[in-house]
Amino acid sequence: MVASRLRYWLLAGVLFTNPSFAQIQFEDVTHSAGMWIAGAATGVAFVDTDGDGWEDITLAYANASTWVFANNADGTFSPRATVQAGGLQATPLWVDLDNDGIRELIVGGKITGTDGLFRWHQGFLEDRSSFWHFPTDLEIASMAAADYDGDGFTDLFLALHHAPDLLLRNSGGTHFEDRTTEAGIADSPGSTAMQSTWIDVDGDGDQDLFSVYDGQEPNRFFVNQGDGTFLERAAVLGLDGIRTGNAMGIAWGDFSEDGRPDAYVSRMDEASLFTSSESGVFADEADATGLTFNGMAWGTLVSDFDNDLDLDIAVANVYGFSQTPNLLYVQQRPGIFSEIGALSGFGTRTASMGLAAADFDHDGRMDVIVPDQNRGPVLLRNTTLNSNQWLRVQLTRTANEQSIVGSRVAAYTDGKAQFRWIQAGDSFDSQSSMVAHFGLGSNSAADSLLIHWSDGGLQHIGQQPSNRTLIINRNGSISVGTDLQTAIEDPRPSPYPNPSHTFVRLQTDQSMGPKGSVYVIDMLGRMIEPPYSVRNQTIQLDVSALNSGTYFAHIRGFSGNYSYTFTVLH
Repeated sequence: MVASRLRYWLLAGVLFTNPSFAQIQFEDVTHSAGMWIAGAATGVAFVDTDGDGWEDITLAYANASTWVFANNADGTFSPRATVQAGGLQATPLWVDLDNDGIRELIVGGKITGTDGLFRWHQGFLEDRSSFWHFPTDLEIASMAAADYDGDGFTDLFLALHHAPDLLLRNSGGTHFEDRTTEAGIADSPGSTAMQSTWIDVDGDGDQDLFSVYDGQEPNRFFVNQGDGTFLERAAVLGLDGIRTGNAMGIAWGDFSEDGRPDAYVSRMDEASLFTSSESGVFADEADATGLTFNGMAWGTLVSDFDNDLDLDIAVANVYGFSQTPNLLYVQQRPGIFSEIGALSGFGTRTASMGLAAADFDHDGRMDVIVPDQNRGPVLLRNTTLNSNQWLRVQLTRTANEQSIVGSRVAAYTDGKAQFRWIQAGDSFDSQSSMVAHFGLGSNSAADSLLIHWSDGGLQHIGQQPSNRTLIINRNGSISVGTDLQTAIEDPRPSPYPNPSHTFVRLQTDQSMGPKGSVYVIDMLGRMIEPPYSVRNQTIQLDVSALNSGTYFAHIRGFSGNYSYTFTVLH
């Protein structure tokens, strides 16, 4: 007991003397924010439901009701709508199914509830389940949405209990069709599905599917073949490991900082951190990174809670089962994490399954909501006090254009690349904000952004100042949200010759200086450092070793940052 206490205070001393940890704080603002609806809440969505740019809160309750709380844009929420759908374990999901710019609400209820699909109509949520051919009598464990077949309409995967999982193809924004058998997505008989997520894990432009299961059932990973079918490859890719079993939640992020998504899987007792490699094979690095311990973990999410340019991990627990509070793993240094839930105010003792994050007050710090089955939701506002900068990137599009779900946003800052994947359905029974949040550390700007849109389009944007919400439309327009000032223009001087197969000259308005730097980004978002020479205000890149394709060059110099687009053609 004494040794245990000594270890605790030694850890506390280390953390409180290290600014990167000591400043991370959360405050329970549940009541002051108006989140007063008590009851056994399970799943949660922390997304903008009405298109006003502010993330709302949707809570699914065990009494088969789901509540939508509107964000009042002043730090408070007000009840806006309720529907009769939910269950003992319930999951809400918002996604635009018909590409009209308005998100529909889908609710899955398990054991004691009902399912349903709803859309806004004159301020109310209207039941459209029958119109969409959406089943209302299934025991839905979790849901995830993405356009798996590339037809421009968002499809839906249902992880089910006591029935085979379902892949519902969105037929032209009008109704769902069951394509489970044709697509080759099947779980084994008797398996108990938990969370599933869509993500493009191999960078080929289509969405793959990762599913985890209760008990001792191995994980499954279905690789999209690009023709409407899938091949199960979890064992081949190193993603089938289950450690102690009883997998619950999934969170994706680029922990290895190589531009490829890595997966954190929460479980009872021991978690996994599956990190990808250049070969496409994953390895479980949870032990080496200090991320193994979980308790009875369910929901989990990834975010940069202290805006220090690296990812942290939050985990929701059922305290009464394991005597483990909610956990917050902060990245101490690259690849090394420390658990600081109790020290940060995050480690509340709840009976929680769902977990979602969003910057609900637009102050540049990611907040968290934790549904509690005993007393209702717990809204934790991030009150971290440090001088780190940030940037929020909100993707949008006009009506009749494809959903942003499945897009990827990369931010480049001082030679470091950060990646965010826009998903609908992750953690456990939850959905976090679809606004990409980037911590920038001490940098006053992001050097550039690279957006891989869900429809395959690529958009490159030059330097953008910190501490604002950047709204980027698929039509190319860029604006700034209600947070702060307007975005600056991207200078983009023309490179010469372009295209080229030998060298490219980049012109600046001043000398780069001894502390300047040059780097190049390829179409996959990978950073490359080709040989270059500097003469006065001209940088000459040697591109002879680069493959044919489009590249983006960045120069950091005394007079500012410069962005260029050029083509290599052999």
